[in-house]
Amino acid sequence: MIPNRYFREHFWNNGDGAHVENALPQDEHSVGIYALTLAIVDRTGIYEELKTAFGMQYANNILDCVMFFLLHGGNVKQRYEATMDREILFSEKRHDDAWYDAFFSGKITEDMTQTFRIERVRRLSAQGVQKVWLFVHSPDRECAARQSDVSQLGADGSGSKGERIEGYMYAFDSATGRPVTYFAYEGNVPDAQVFQQAVTFFKDYKTDIEGIVLDRNFAQEPVFAAIEERRWKYIVMLPSDAYAHREMVKEYGNSLRWNAEYMLDDEVLFATTARKKLFGKDTRESNICTYFDGTNSAKQAVRLSRDIHHEKQKLEEAIKQGKDATVSPSLQSYLSIEGEGQGRIVTEHNKAWNESMAQAGFFSIAVSDGVSVGTCHRIFRSRDVFETQYAILKLQED
Repeated sequence: MIPNRYFREHFWNNGDGAHVENALPQDEHSVGIYALTLAIVDRTGIYEELKTAFGMQYANNILDCVMFFLLHGGNVKQRYEATMDREILFSEKRHDDAWYDAFFSGKITEDMTQTFRIERVRRLSAQGVQKVWLFVHSPDRECAARQSDVSQLGADGSGSKGERIEGYMYAFDSATGRPVTYFAYEGNVPDAQVFQQAVTFFKDYKTDIEGIVLDRNFAQEPVFAAIEERRWKYIVMLPSDAYAHREMVKEYGNSLRWNAEYMLDDEVLFATTARKKLFGKDTRESNICTYFDGTNSAKQAVRLSRDIHHEKQKLEEAIKQGKDATVSPSLQSYLSIEGEGQGRIVTEHNKAWNESMAQAGFFSIAVSDGVSVGTCHRIFRSRDVFETQYAILKLQED
């Protein structure tokens, strides 16, 4: 055992009263993250599944990369060698980040990945997993892929055009929350067709899809119709311009804002629920959970105000110098330019500005019967973890 600094300073010296500050031996390695990872993959059966699907060598390479992600908590592969230099590895040889780039893009095949999915779901089915929830992320800028067989050209959910886009979804055990499997899917249009891949896969293993979690790009009439046809439970984030969201904020906004009666636990989050029409022209109704996030409300209002002030300063400087001046599209509701030439004036539209700040922090989620506002938020918020991990893994695939 190597004495730590506190022990050396208080209880140990080299015989003449001088503290010993020798560097750690160069051959010393840390075993902690290796032991933790081994325990997890052995207990869950993932190690055997990885070896079956990818072979022993590739499985060990993958687990070394998993340890790096656990230690570093990020996707900067350039730190791989420095981070893993003193760690016990699964592999016989330590590789650098360039090697892993080539490994994930050229060595791991879709057949291997599909075998891993099959082995995983077989094991969990044998252990009693009967129902799963799907978490589906619609394509956006985070899903742009340069070299992916499942990507397609087109506009993503955030409006970006001309990039190769792919989406992804995860399945989790309804009873325990354990991850079951994942899929990448083709496309640049969020519609109900993407569900079929998961439906077909689970049908072969006697596993039912109990419910589905979708982001705002899926909040469309045909998608809700498809969900109802399959009799799934659902949790669907609504866009800010959705009829149901606007109606909820109009009716409950003032009551929710900073009202302790509606606070969820110890979070600065206030919520209520009511049944509303989802879309203005459609008769379909749903339970709507509407939330006011006090923290994000302030952040959004500050960000908007700064953007407006910076835009105004930029426009006034351009006018002063006799240059062309045009308000950015995203801020045209709040600023306009009146007059001509050097006499042009930048005008603020305070009514629209105040309305936007008043709306800041509100969001709504459509849920099926039996889902409370607390359960809804807890499940939807857990998507952040999955999306972060996907962003990390996608960089290896690109």
